[in-house]
Amino acid sequence: GVLIAYEAGGTVHLGVASAPALGTRWWAARGLGAYRGATAGGHSGHAGERIHVSDVRTIAESQVLNGSMKYALQRWPNAQAVNELAWRERGYGDFWAHCLVAEGAAEAMFENGPHPWDLAALLVIVEEAGGRLTDDEGNPGIDQGYAVTSNGHVHDELLELLRGVPGAAPLSP
Repeated sequence: GVLIAYEAGGTVHLGVASAPALGTRWWAARGLGAYRGATAGGHSGHAGERIHVSDVRTIAESQVLNGSMKYALQRWPNAQAVNELAWRERGYGDFWAHCLVAEGAAEAMFENGPHPWDLAALLVIVEEAGGRLTDDEGNPGIDQGYAVTSNGHVHDELLELLRGVPGAAPLSP
């Protein structure tokens, strides 16, 4: 994929994530929403469709994605507990998983190791779709070296589980 972002004054204002191999592109601009459209077939006259995060409210009902459990466990020793509680877990990794959260196909994504240039375009896409992209304390940003993305509804529960907060949701339903 190709990721392009425009940042000014410490704020990412515009983001584009293009995946020619998937025939799909996601884009967003502050205050204008987030969109998905096709990359193949030339100009179709279609401006793309507006995307929104899902309305799922718990990790137990969520599809949770991760970049790599090997690297996630280095940052969050409790990361496997998230996968055990989730309705479904997959390791799609990188930009695509964040875009799947933005378009409502998954509810959460966590990864350890991305650089600011890996996250800048995704930050505005996820936020304009109604989600959150933060560090593990809930602070938005792209410079942490890791990212936690969600539909917003499951974000606090996800952060508690990743950090191993006592009293977080049980591992068995």
